[in-house]
Amino acid sequence: MLNRARLLAGLLLAALVLAACDGPAFSEEADSMEAMAAADFAMAAPASIQTESGAVPTSKADGSVPIDDLGRQIIRTGRINIEVEDVDRAFARVGEITVASGGFVVDSEIFAGPRDETGRSTKSESAYLRLRIPADGFDSARARIAELAETVVSQNTSSEDVTTQVTDYEARLRNLRATEGQYLTLLADAEGVEDVVLVTDRLFATRGEIERIEAQLGSLARQVELSTLVVDIQRTYDPDEDDTRGPLDAAREGWETSWQVLEAILEWSLAIIAFSWWLVPLAVLGGVIALVVNRRSAPADSGGGAETDS
Repeated sequence: MLNRARLLAGLLLAALVLAACDGPAFSEEADSMEAMAAADFAMAAPASIQTESGAVPTSKADGSVPIDDLGRQIIRTGRINIEVEDVDRAFARVGEITVASGGFVVDSEIFAGPRDETGRSTKSESAYLRLRIPADGFDSARARIAELAETVVSQNTSSEDVTTQVTDYEARLRNLRATEGQYLTLLADAEGVEDVVLVTDRLFATRGEIERIEAQLGSLARQVELSTLVVDIQRTYDPDEDDTRGPLDAAREGWETSWQVLEAILEWSLAIIAFSWWLVPLAVLGGVIALVVNRRSAPADSGGGAETDS
């Protein structure tokens, strides 16, 4: 009986801990403590490191989410649109810069340009790449990619501070692991099948919540460690390309176009004849019938005319 009372008391205590982890009061308290710590640190820190641009993310020894020099977890994303003379060469160079920076290409696509007389595309018109680059090399990689351009059409970056979210997850994870330890202790002291089933059910639920939060922390860690950069590449338009055409080029294009039109007319005519072959017998039959009718009506017309003359 005493063991049963201890078991129920332990389950009640664990349930209270779980409720405290999930409640809004805990999140608000964590936000308040974090804000106070950040404010104290900002007041004590030199002005040279109070800007976000100079932050260099580092990884903690315990494998948790990396932090910058101000103790913040920042997810950075960016996009750059450039114009180049040779899209294929720029496409290859962006891949080389990404690998040299310790990153990788998530996905990419290249679009063909105008086709020549043989039907082949001589130059690529545009390309797209989505890159994942270590946060500490994000700005340098973006600058190197911009150097490939004849014109940088546009570029932008954005940062998302997930420090509060990470702090909340880490605190909940600590409490859940403590609760899991209590359930394991209760399971060892449990007597009877009913007690074992009850504690095991709570233990499995707690373990599932721990794994869910660990997965979310891992996802945030990867996003903080590897920034996302989207690169759009376009071929530079040369207005002089249209000015190189002379009168002979225009005459040749007109001649070729006229032949294309005649060929199209001939093809359609042959197609109509091929699909209308069944009209030929009907036309012949109609001609024969008309000829027979005309011959039969001719004597009657001549007889009527003779009577009129007499």
